Amino acid sequence: MQGVYWFLVLLNLPLFAIAIWKPRWALWGGILLGALLLPWQTAENRKWAQIHEEVTGIIQFAETEQNTFGDYPDNLSNYDFQRGWTEKHISYSVEGDGYRLSYFMDNANISYWYHSEEGFGYYPD
Repeated sequence: MQGVYWFLVLLNLPLFAIAIWKPRWALWGGILLGALLLPWQTAENRKWAQIHEEVTGIIQFAETEQNTFGDYPDNLSNYDFQRGWTEKHISYSVEGDGYRLSYFMDNANISYWYHSEEGFGYYPD
């Protein structure tokens, strides 16, 4: 993804050169270039909303299990994922008296987590 951004940044250089001679062309080129990011950003926002919806469902599932049986579930084998692809983005583990739910969107090195006793967090924060 970083390569795409570099490409788009380098595409701005000709716009600066054109702006000297044809400012209106440069303006329309800049608007078009910015508009190219909108479909990608919309898809990413939708993906994030779906992952967050799944995380909320897992939290409800774990809390219901704890209230019903007295313990948090050992794994998510009894949880019915709403979207199959989200299962690869979410990990669950029992830690002490609580549980930890880790999840990511595109890059596993940039992840978010929820701990039943500490709440939400972000790595690498």
